[in-house]
Amino acid sequence: MPLITDKVIFSSWKNLCSPRLPLLYSDEHLVRPSTNSQSGVRNNQSSTPEDLARVSDQSRSLYLDFLQRQIREDEQQRSLNTSGYSYDPSDSDLSNLLRRFAQSEERQIIRQQANEVPLDSVSVENFTELLSGLFGEDGIVTYERVLVLFYFCFELCVRAIREYSSRYFHTVMDVCLRFVTGSLSIWVCAQGGWNAICNTVQHKNSGMKCSLVSGILLLTVVIVLSVNAVQSKKVLMCYYSSWSYFRNGKGQFSVSNIDPYLCTHLIYAFIGVNNDGTVRVMDPYLDLEENNGLGNFKKFNELRKQNSELKTLVAIGGWNEGSTVFSNVVKDANLRSNFVDNLYNFVKRHDFSGLDLDWEYPAQRGGVPEDKQNFVYLVQELKQKFAPEGLLLTAAVHAAVGSVAISYDIPELVKNLDFINMMSYDYHGSWDSTTGINSPMYPSHIDSDLNLNIDATIQFWLNNGCPPEKLVLGAPTFGRTFNLANPNSPGLGAVAIGPGVPGPYTMESGFMAYFEICELQYPGLWSINWAAQQKVPFAFKSNLWVGYENPESMKIKAEYANTNNLGGVLAWGLETDDFFGSKECNEGKYPLITAMKNTLN
Repeated sequence: MPLITDKVIFSSWKNLCSPRLPLLYSDEHLVRPSTNSQSGVRNNQSSTPEDLARVSDQSRSLYLDFLQRQIREDEQQRSLNTSGYSYDPSDSDLSNLLRRFAQSEERQIIRQQANEVPLDSVSVENFTELLSGLFGEDGIVTYERVLVLFYFCFELCVRAIREYSSRYFHTVMDVCLRFVTGSLSIWVCAQGGWNAICNTVQHKNSGMKCSLVSGILLLTVVIVLSVNAVQSKKVLMCYYSSWSYFRNGKGQFSVSNIDPYLCTHLIYAFIGVNNDGTVRVMDPYLDLEENNGLGNFKKFNELRKQNSELKTLVAIGGWNEGSTVFSNVVKDANLRSNFVDNLYNFVKRHDFSGLDLDWEYPAQRGGVPEDKQNFVYLVQELKQKFAPEGLLLTAAVHAAVGSVAISYDIPELVKNLDFINMMSYDYHGSWDSTTGINSPMYPSHIDSDLNLNIDATIQFWLNNGCPPEKLVLGAPTFGRTFNLANPNSPGLGAVAIGPGVPGPYTMESGFMAYFEICELQYPGLWSINWAAQQKVPFAFKSNLWVGYENPESMKIKAEYANTNNLGGVLAWGLETDDFFGSKECNEGKYPLITAMKNTLN
C-alpha cells in the first residue's frame, strides 16, 4: 500500500473542501467509498464481514451518545454573555474529553467491540468501509464524528500492536490517517478555513476550537512520521541449523556464536512430528536441559534478553523430516487438532515467539493431493490458537514455480500466515547433469526452464495473491558444488558428473559454507567469475566447480526486496556465513548477512 506522506496530508488540506466524506486515497486519486443505504458496507464480491458493519454501527452510536451527553453537561457549565461563548481551556478540549471517556462505561464497551474486529481479514478496502460506517448514512463530517474516528482508531491500533500484528497495524493506521486528515480538512473547509475558525473561536457556534484542530493535526503528523519509519523496517530472518554444533574445528557453531542484533528474527531448525500428532525433539541432549543437556532452546530464546526487539521462532519439519507423517496427521481432523494443541503448548513451554512450518512439501514426497487443502486447514487452526497470544506463524515454502501449484493454495494460505519464507535457493545443484547457479536472480541464456530463478518465483507468488509485505526472499550463505566431467570446459552449463568434494568442516558432498569457499580460494589459482545475467558469482579450479554468493550478490537480493516492497529477506543460515571473520574472506564477521542488512530499507 502507498505510504502516508506530508504530500498526502498537504493535498488533503488543500483539496478536500467538501462537507461530505470522499476520504480514501488510491494512487493519489480520491476515491469515494460506494455504500449501500443500510450499513455503509460496499456491495461487491469481497464485501466486509457482517461483524464489521455491526461493530461500526454500535460503536458510532455509543460514541455519539457519550459525546452528546458530555457536550450537554459542558453547555450547562458554560457561562454565556452577549459577546458569545467564553473560551475555557478546561471544558471539552480533546485531552479532557478523552480523559472522561477513559473513565466511562462506554470506553469498556468500545474496547470490547474493537476486539471483535477480525484483524486477520483486515484489508484497506474492508477497513475503509468500517470507518465509513462510523460517519453514519449521511456521511456528514462533524466535530463529534472526528473524535469518534480518532478514538476508535486508537483502540484498534493498540490492539494490533499488542498482538504483534505489525502488518495489521500498518493497514489500520494507514487508513486511519487518511480518514483523520481527510475528515479534519473537510471540516475545516466547511467552516470557512483556518482563519475563520481561529477568528470565531469565541463564538458559541464555532463547533470546534482552533487549539483542538491544531492538536489533532499535530498528533496526526507525528503519527505519520512514526508509521512511515515502522513501515520501512523490513525483516531479516536467519535460520540456525542446530546440528552445526557437532561440526569439527572452526566449523562448530553454537548459540553463543549468534549476534542477537544481526537479524530481526531467528529461526531454530528443527523439531519434528510424530504419527500421533505429538512434537518430537530432534536431539534432547542438544536442545533440552534435562539429563545434563545443553539447553539450546533456552539459550536461544534468552537472546531476546539482550535485544528486546528480537523474535525467536522454532521450525518444524525440514528436508529430512519428509512429508508422509505431516500428510497423515493433517488429513485427520482429530489428529490435526491434537497436533495444533501440541505445537501451541510446545512454543509456549519453551518461550519461543512463534512457529515456522517447514513441511517439505504438501502433496509431494509421499504426500497426497488432499495435502494442499489440509495444509490450509492446519494454518487456519494454528492461527486461531496463536493470534490471541501474539505468537507469530510463518511457513517456509518451495521456490520452484512448478511445485507451488501442487503444494500451496496461495490466496488461502496468506490470510493466516504472518510471513511466507521463500526457500529461493537450490534451484540448481549436483542432482543436475550440468553446472548451474544455486540461487540466481534471473534466468540465463542457457536456461531451458526460465522459471528456475528468484525473480520468476517472487513474481509468481505476487501475481497469485500474496501481499508483497508478507513475502520474504531467501538467500543462501552456502554454495553448491559440482564435479566437472571435463576440467577444460568449466563454464556455466558445463557437463557435471555428480557432487563436488565435501567441505572440510560441513562434510557434505555438493555443499560448501561460504567460509569454506573462501578458504579454498585463498591460496589463489582459482578462476572467479561473475554470472552477469544471474547476478551471482561462480568459481572453478581443476574439476571442482562452485556457484555461491558474495556480499555483492547478497546486496542485489536485498535491493530486489526493497524495489518490490517485499517483507524482507532471509538467510540460510547463520552457521555457513563467515561467522568468525576469517582472514581468508577478510570481510569481517557475517559478511553475507551484513550486506543484506545494510541494504534493506
